Amino acid sequence: MKCKLLCLLLALGVAVSSAHAQTHHVKKPPATPAAQGAPHSDDLALVELEKEFFAAIRQKDNDKLNAILADDFAYVTPGQPEMTRAQFLKHVQALPDTIEWLGADEMRVKIFGPVAAVTGVRNTKIRAENGTLVSSDASFADVFRKNGDEWELVLVHTVDLPAPGSSKVGK
Repeated sequence: MKCKLLCLLLALGVAVSSAHAQTHHVKKPPATPAAQGAPHSDDLALVELEKEFFAAIRQKDNDKLNAILADDFAYVTPGQPEMTRAQFLKHVQALPDTIEWLGADEMRVKIFGPVAAVTGVRNTKIRAENGTLVSSDASFADVFRKNGDEWELVLVHTVDLPAPGSSKVGK
């Protein structure tokens, strides 16, 4: 009898607990498509900051780059040594060729509180000293951190993409 009473009380406790949880943990309705597609002000600010970053590299403008890069900035490309902030700034100044274009397509922004990631495909067109125009694309993921009211670039991670004609995908 004690065992039946104990099992009954245990089952009743589980049922009451489950019913209580269902009534007090109501899911929020999913956001409407219009709300999901509406850009957040930080999204727009980060895309604009990316554009400023690319323009500063094109112009080899260390003052602009200094305003964008965090003190602990790192530039990472698989198969190459990681560059610190100082090394990156020196690298940009030492670029021998003329950068005719440096921009991005397919930019997406994901914000995680005080950290954000901007991903996309970076497009580069460089005019070599012999006059040849060289184009390349790279996939990138840039990580930003909120510093007060401003975003600063903490990490750039790029992976060169194969030229369309040399891609081995699907072959």
